[in-house]
Amino acid sequence: MTMQVDIVLHRSAEFRARWLCRRFGFLAGLACRAGAPRGSYPLIHLNQTAIGYNSAFVKPATVPKSFDDLLAWAEANPKRLGITLPTKGGSGSGFLYSVALNYLVGTCHEQLTNTSVTPEQAEDWASTSECLNPVWDYYRRMFKVAELTNGNADTLNLMNNQEIYIGTVWEDQVMTFLNNKQLPDTIRLTLLDKGEVGTGDSMFIPADAKHVAAAMLFIDMAAGKEFQTFKLEHKVSRSPRADVNGDLIPDDVRLHVLPNDVFPRLRKPGFTIMAGALADALEEKVLNQ
Repeated sequence: MTMQVDIVLHRSAEFRARWLCRRFGFLAGLACRAGAPRGSYPLIHLNQTAIGYNSAFVKPATVPKSFDDLLAWAEANPKRLGITLPTKGGSGSGFLYSVALNYLVGTCHEQLTNTSVTPEQAEDWASTSECLNPVWDYYRRMFKVAELTNGNADTLNLMNNQEIYIGTVWEDQVMTFLNNKQLPDTIRLTLLDKGEVGTGDSMFIPADAKHVAAAMLFIDMAAGKEFQTFKLEHKVSRSPRADVNGDLIPDDVRLHVLPNDVFPRLRKPGFTIMAGALADALEEKVLNQ
C-alpha cells in the first residue's frame, strides 16, 4: 500500500507531457483516472537501451543502422556481437521488445503495445500469437552467430576484453563503466532505425512513513532542475524535465553517449509487462528448442 503524493502535478509544466500519466505501460497515479482524487508518483530518472560498439574495430561506415543491418553484421562477424539474454538483463529485454516493435505491423503491433493487458494476458499472447513469428525467426538466426551474455555487466565486460565489438547496452551504465575505467575510450553508442526502448524510475512514499514531510522534500529536490542537471552531467541520467536535455552534457562526455541526431528521436517507450512476457516466450520458442 502506498500514499500517493501530489508532487509532480503542481510543476507539471516543467515535465514532458507524455510522462505525466502513463509510464512504460503503467498509469502513473490516481490523478490519471477519471474522477479520481489528485496524486501521482513522480518520475525521477530515464534510462535508454542502446547499441554499443568499439570504434577501434567497427568503423563508421560499417556501424549497423537497422535491425536487419545488425543481423547481417553478426552473420559476417560471428561471435563479435553480444546479445544480453532478456531474462538476465534489461538491455536484453529492451532489445527484444525493440525487435518486436520493429517487425510487427498493423493489428499485431497494436496488440504488442496494448498497455491495458494484464501480465497473464501478455504471457498468453506472447506464447501463442503467430504475430511474433518474425521475432522468433530473427532470434533463431541471431543466436547462431551472436555471443549470448548473462547480464548487462557481462556484455560490457566482454566489450572491455575485446571479445565482442558490438553489444546491447544501457546508456547510463556505459558511462558508469567508462568513469571507472572498465571500458575503453573508443566505445560509442547508437540507436537502430525505428527506435529502441527506454524506461525509468519513480519515487513514492510508503503509507506508514514516519517522516512524510522530509520524504516530500527529498522527492522535490530529486525532481528539481539542479539535481536533474547534475545527474545528466555526471551520470548521463536522462531527465523527464523539458528544461534538462542533451545540450547540457559536457563536450568531453558527449562523444560516448547517444548523439543528438538519434536521441530522443529514436527513443521508444518501454512496456515492462509485455517485455517480460516476450522474454519468457523467447526461452520457450527459441532457446529451449
